[in-house]
Amino acid sequence: MSIINSIQATFDHIRSDHHQGVFFKGAVGSFVIKFIGSGLLFASQVVLARLCGADQFGIYSYALSWLMILIIPAKLGFDTSLLRFIPEYTIKKDWGRLGGILHASFLHTGLISIALAVIGNLFIGIFEKFIQAQWILPIRIMLVVLPFYTLTVIRQAALRAFKKVVLADLPESVVRPILTILLAYSVTCFFRQLDATSAWLIQLAVVAVAFVLGTFLLLQKTPVAAKTVPRMKDTKFWLRTSLPMFLMNGMDIILSQASILFLGFFRPAEDIAIFSAASRIVILATFILMAINSIAAPMISELYYAQNRDALQSILRFSAKGIAVFTCCTTLLIVVFGRSILNLFGHEFVDGYFILLILLAGQTIKTLMGPASFLLNLTGHQNLTAKVMAVTVFVALVLNIILIPKWGATGAAIASGIILVMWNVTLVIMAIRVVHFDPSVFCLLRKEKMLPA
Repeated sequence: MSIINSIQATFDHIRSDHHQGVFFKGAVGSFVIKFIGSGLLFASQVVLARLCGADQFGIYSYALSWLMILIIPAKLGFDTSLLRFIPEYTIKKDWGRLGGILHASFLHTGLISIALAVIGNLFIGIFEKFIQAQWILPIRIMLVVLPFYTLTVIRQAALRAFKKVVLADLPESVVRPILTILLAYSVTCFFRQLDATSAWLIQLAVVAVAFVLGTFLLLQKTPVAAKTVPRMKDTKFWLRTSLPMFLMNGMDIILSQASILFLGFFRPAEDIAIFSAASRIVILATFILMAINSIAAPMISELYYAQNRDALQSILRFSAKGIAVFTCCTTLLIVVFGRSILNLFGHEFVDGYFILLILLAGQTIKTLMGPASFLLNLTGHQNLTAKVMAVTVFVALVLNIILIPKWGATGAAIASGIILVMWNVTLVIMAIRVVHFDPSVFCLLRKEKMLPA
């Protein structure tokens, strides 16, 4: 009965606290959609791996890593700055600037992504004889996907900033993987065996569909006033503010993709496939943090600039409880059933179990550190985050160059694990010292709920 009473008391407290109530509702919705989406996305990757085979799945994954790299300059940092400015303009009812930043973010990222796609295809045409033939067509198709994917990321950020986290993730987390699975089996049943090229053609189709659906949802949820009042342009200020976030996001993606890119230079496609499969499994242990970040980001900005420190620390402690419980449970399950999960991709992937454990250790520590980067970025300390990230990227490049040629995918996993721990622990220390908030699960061990300002 004491457990039931404790649970009831927790829900009563949530209902009595407006900010925790909003956070809980958004976090639960985001958690459900992330849970379903992660399962569907994982299933879609398993289907692609089994239908393509390790070699072709490795080529597909390598092109996917380049998509993640190219999206860095294409986003211009707007995917993070929108999370800061939209809540601010909404609170102030500054509809002109709200409409302006939405228009500017889509216009500039759309143009940059198209330019990058054109330049990328020209580059491949010039240096085609130096590139393996089986890599060329998948990468060309990936470049066509780039503008759609870039605008999708911006649309997701805008909806999250409006606290519509479920709608933000619905097209990408549910519609896209379901269509991927259906089209992959359709191709193998009626046309041909799946390879990296046909897998990327499928991605082009499903990303375009998700983009159209997501754009419709954003238009429906954007405040009417922001669409009707004259737009106010403050483009230089927005770009100047977005630049450190652009650099930080870019370096973050480089950290996550560097190992695969270096594997592509030094090792065969099978190594890339095994490392990619292990990485996708590890993501299952971290989506609780992604779910919490989806709703926490706009609330951090809103509460910080409203100078409501008590409510902000309450939200961080509340999120830490959910992160601690879920992360420990999922990590244990992956350790126990890791080999069986890898076998879903194909029997040749089971050899990646040790790689999986190394990546899991790093990702678990990252998740337990909480939304540290969001806390710093959305409270005006993005320059500090960018400096820490620059050092981390340099260390990551050195570790990958040293470890991958000798130990292959295992070396890549060791490098990734070290960097994840170094990066996220440093951010938590900076958040405590500069913003005077502890976003990690260790805030639950503190007797005092608030750090001295």
